[in-house]
Amino acid sequence: MADGSLVTAPSTRFVGVAMKWVPRRAEVDPLTGGVSVDDRFAGPSPADEAALELALRYAERIDARVLVASVANHSADKMLLGAVACGADRVVRIDPGLEGEQPSSIEVARALAAGFTGAAMVFCGDWSLDRGSGSVPSLVSHFMGIDQALGVVTVRLPAGDGDDQFEVERRLDGGRRAVLRVLGPSVISVEGVAASLRRANIAGVVKATSTVVEVLAKQMASAVPGITVERVVAHRPAAGPIVEVTAANAHQRVSQVLGIGSERTPPLRLTLDPDEAAQTILDRLHLWEVGPPR
Repeated sequence: MADGSLVTAPSTRFVGVAMKWVPRRAEVDPLTGGVSVDDRFAGPSPADEAALELALRYAERIDARVLVASVANHSADKMLLGAVACGADRVVRIDPGLEGEQPSSIEVARALAAGFTGAAMVFCGDWSLDRGSGSVPSLVSHFMGIDQALGVVTVRLPAGDGDDQFEVERRLDGGRRAVLRVLGPSVISVEGVAASLRRANIAGVVKATSTVVEVLAKQMASAVPGITVERVVAHRPAAGPIVEVTAANAHQRVSQVLGIGSERTPPLRLTLDPDEAAQTILDRLHLWEVGPPR
C-alpha cells in the first residue's frame, strides 16, 4: 500500500469515474435499533454504474483510457475489479484509514479531485445510497476548478472528430427539464436512469483476474461521530383534529367532513414589501391555527 494522497494521473488522455462502495441492503435489529450490513449485498449504486457506462462510451469515441477511483476500504476491490471487467483501464482505491465510519465529503472530494487532474471529463453518480448528500460531485468540480452539470438524467455524447460538446438534461420540479450544453473538462453527475452498465465479456473478466488494484493510504477524519441508540419505542403518529359530525343523512355527513358548503376566506393577491409580506403570512397562519405560537 502506497502512502500518499494523490493519484498519479495517466500520461495519456483519460476519463475519470468516481465510484462508491455502499451497502445496498441493511438489517435493523427491532430491539436495539442497531444497523448491520453484509458486504455480500454491497456494491455500486445504479447512478455510479450509469456514470461508468457513460465514461466508457465517451472514452471509446475519443480514444482515451478510463480511470476509476474510489475512497473505501478493501471491500471495494470487488467493485473496482468489476469495473475493469466492463472495460476500465485503471482502478485506484484510496484507503481513508477508518473502520466502520465514513470520511467527510470534503476530504473524499479533495482526494478524488487530485487524482482526476487533467481528465478530459469526470463522471460520477449524483448521490450515494447510504448518506445521499449529493455534495461530492460539486466539491470535486470546486477543487478541480472546472464546470459542473449535476443531477443529469440524459446525456448526449459528442459526435467526436473535434466535437467535445455534451448536451445533457437535468431534472427540475414539476416534471420540467433543463437542457445544458457542457464543454469538457467538466464534472457530470448522473442519475441511474442515464445509462445501463454493459455486461462484462469474457475478455474483460480474464483481464480483471490479472489486474491489481492500486491502493493509496490517506488518513481522513470521520464525517459523523458514532450514534448510540438509548431506547426504542413504538411510533405513535400525532393526533389530528376530529370533525364533529352532526348531520342526519349520509350525504350531509360526507359534506360536513369534507367542508363542502362551509364559509371560506377568499384568496387574496397582495403587493407588499418583504417585511409586510412576512407579517401577513404569519398573521394568516395564526388565524388558521397552524403557525408558531405568539
